[in-house]
Amino acid sequence: MAVHSPAYRPNLAADGLVTPRAGCDYLRHAQRKPNNGPAVIRSALTAAIAGLVLTLLTACTASHLESGHPLVAGAGDEPSASVYFIRPRTERYLGVADNALRIEADRAPLLELAKGEYALVSMKPGPVWITVNSDTSWGPSHDIKEMSSSSEFSFAAGQTYFLALTVVDGEFRGVTYRPESVNLERARELAATAQASGAAARNAPIDSL
Repeated sequence: MAVHSPAYRPNLAADGLVTPRAGCDYLRHAQRKPNNGPAVIRSALTAAIAGLVLTLLTACTASHLESGHPLVAGAGDEPSASVYFIRPRTERYLGVADNALRIEADRAPLLELAKGEYALVSMKPGPVWITVNSDTSWGPSHDIKEMSSSSEFSFAAGQTYFLALTVVDGEFRGVTYRPESVNLERARELAATAQASGAAARNAPIDSL
C-alpha cells in the first residue's frame, strides 16, 4: 500500500484538470483539368482517406476524464489537490496491454489514459484508492484478460502529486500497471516523452513546474 504524505511537494497548485480541406480543394482543382483527371482524383482521395484514418486513430487514443466523478473538484469547491496521472511510453510493443488504461478512484471510473500521455485532475482532499484496470494477453493460449492493481493515497488541499502508472510484466501471467507516487524530478523525466492530455495538463505542463 502506497500512502502519499500531505507534506509532499508543497505550493505547486495548478488549475483544474483528454477532415482535411486540402483533399477537397485538390479534388475541385482536378475536376477543372480533365486531362489528368483519374490520377489526380485518386491522389486527392488517398490524401482525404489518410486524413480521415489519422483522425479516427487520434480519437481512439485520446484520454478522457469523468468530470462528474464525486472526487473531482469543481470550480466552486474548496481548495483541491492537483494530481498528475502519468503513463509513460514503453520500450516495446505490448499488444492489448497498450490499450487505454481505465483508472478508478474509490471504485468509480475517473480517467481513461492513453499510452504516452499524462493528465491533470483536481481532486478533493482526503484518502482515496486508485485502481488501474488494463487488458493483457494471458496464459499459454493468449486469452485476453482484464488486470487490476490498486494503491491507497492521501491528497491534501493545495498540494501537487504525481502518480506514475508503472508497467509490471508478469510474463505468461500478463502485464499490469501499478500506480505509484513519484517526485517532481522523476515526473519530469517520465513526462519528457509524453504528451499532455486535456486542457488542465496543457495549461500546466509538468516541465513548467
